[in-house]
Amino acid sequence: MALAAVWVLPVAFTITFFSSRIQEYFNSKSVAANVALEDGVQECIESLQDLKANNAEADYLGGLYRKIDDVEKRHIITELGTALFVVSSTLILKFGIATVALVGSALLISGEIDIPLFFMFLLVASRLYAPLEGALQNLAAVISTKTNINRMNEILDQPVQDGGSKLTNQGYDIVFDHVGFAYNSGETVLRDVTFTARQGEVTALVGPSGGGKLRFRASPRDSGI
Repeated sequence: MALAAVWVLPVAFTITFFSSRIQEYFNSKSVAANVALEDGVQECIESLQDLKANNAEADYLGGLYRKIDDVEKRHIITELGTALFVVSSTLILKFGIATVALVGSALLISGEIDIPLFFMFLLVASRLYAPLEGALQNLAAVISTKTNINRMNEILDQPVQDGGSKLTNQGYDIVFDHVGFAYNSGETVLRDVTFTARQGEVTALVGPSGGGKLRFRASPRDSGI
């Protein structure tokens, strides 16, 4: 009867342990979705003025909302994936009580054990699995935490960017080739503007108030620089 009570333990813990790779895969996807959302929010904050100037705010926010939906979906999948293995292991633990009852009944009928011993095993088996279910849940939580630890180590292992005072990049001229800009109403502000702002030289935009200088500065993303 003792074997009937404990055979489920290695099976249940083996299922949870060998499911670690699948859980890590789900967790890594969830972390990647979180990072993408955080980067998108930060980028939106830093470039909000340019987005409004180029009438691209709605399109960008649409992409940001999709990232939010992806985070929610990944969290649901991760939780379901973890619960699937934990619940499966817990169900296997419950089989221990059934096997104890079956084996004990057979031994009781054959006269190899008496009724008090039979009920004692049933009582021990019923109380044995409750703390083990908590241990299985904690094991799944530890496996889930491993992905977060790897992410933190990745951040901490990034080299410090000290920078430098000397500019070494070359060939970064800014080229405007037949650039145009218009408001949603159809009012054209810039039309067929072409010039090159060369690296290392000072380029000034001169014109009357309302002539489109701000729009000209804000429109490089759409000009194919």
